[in-house]
Amino acid sequence: MPRVLFITTENLTGTSGSNIATSELIRTMANSDNIDLSLIAPAVDKPSPVPESVSTYWLTSKPAGTIRWHLQHQPSMAWALLTAMFKERPEQIIIRIGPSTLIPTVVGLLPGVQYKVLIRGFVHRNLSVQRPVKTLMWVNTIVSDKTIVAFEAIAEMLRGLGVRSEITVIPNAVDPNLFTVNEEQPPESVRDVIDDATFVVGFIGSMEDRHRVDTLVEAVASLPQSIEMALILIGDGPQRAELEALVSEAGIQNFTVFTGLVPHKTVPQYISSCDILYGISDPEKPSNPIKIYEYLACERPVITTKTPELAFIEQEQIGIAMEEVTVQSIHNALVDLYETPPNEREAMGRRGRAYVSQHHSWSAVVNELVGVEAWIEMLSYSYWTLPARTC
Repeated sequence: MPRVLFITTENLTGTSGSNIATSELIRTMANSDNIDLSLIAPAVDKPSPVPESVSTYWLTSKPAGTIRWHLQHQPSMAWALLTAMFKERPEQIIIRIGPSTLIPTVVGLLPGVQYKVLIRGFVHRNLSVQRPVKTLMWVNTIVSDKTIVAFEAIAEMLRGLGVRSEITVIPNAVDPNLFTVNEEQPPESVRDVIDDATFVVGFIGSMEDRHRVDTLVEAVASLPQSIEMALILIGDGPQRAELEALVSEAGIQNFTVFTGLVPHKTVPQYISSCDILYGISDPEKPSNPIKIYEYLACERPVITTKTPELAFIEQEQIGIAMEEVTVQSIHNALVDLYETPPNEREAMGRRGRAYVSQHHSWSAVVNELVGVEAWIEMLSYSYWTLPARTC
């Protein structure tokens, strides 16, 4: 089996989609019988989500919301990388690009080691100084054997930076064994607004402007009063206070619930409490929302936006993909799904789960990312297979 060293500067106990996607990739690789995994990642204060079977080389712990750490952790990255290279002798290095992934580019020049660059989002998006980070992404792609991105907009950005090598798009995914329909009673925090006659709309994620939750709230408020409904907003973030005020101003506070953060393992229960769920890729800040795949795995139709990665939503008739994100477009999508008979919505949900289980599981992502079958054929060419030098 290939020896794979995975390098990330993501917080593995964080709650963002980026944190969760990275943790899911690591967990899936660790559980694979075909991969010998080792890891470099920031130290965590909470119990580690990394299985004990994985040799882990911890960086300094990463405080939330600071760029300074990306500069200060460089010595620990150099030491961890040096130690891991000699102890683990990886045949593949997969690096999840962050704002400071400079030192690992050196090993990308080594013969006999495949260096794969994984870019899951716009690393520079929220930084005041963006040019150095873009240059860092360019350098990593130049020395890489393979560049993998989560959505086409990242590939377009890299081509704009002058990257001419092949770029592979592998969208986000879900573990269908963890995310499945939950037949239990709805969580206690939402029971007061739900009954059998209620049309329940949900959103799960961070409450930031790029998720356009405010537009969803306004669209719900615009619906006819004849629609008996509930709005469940699961998560937290910088926009929460603003959204709570907007809900009150719109007069929909009696059937809207803000749950705050919930444990990731309970998310399927919240999804299953809803009839449909909302998650968009803001055209001005493109992404590939992991929540869409989680919604679908729990057999719930979705409202999202049209992107190349989400073209299957309308092709498989498992939700509505909007051309633009406006109050009116969301209003129309809500009405369309409300007027869809419940048995048809259930059929949409079943098709959605079948599709993502087959095409968008983390196992499928890992198999394509690592290329286990192809690697076995190439194994004999790796210089790491040579006998260790003796003195």
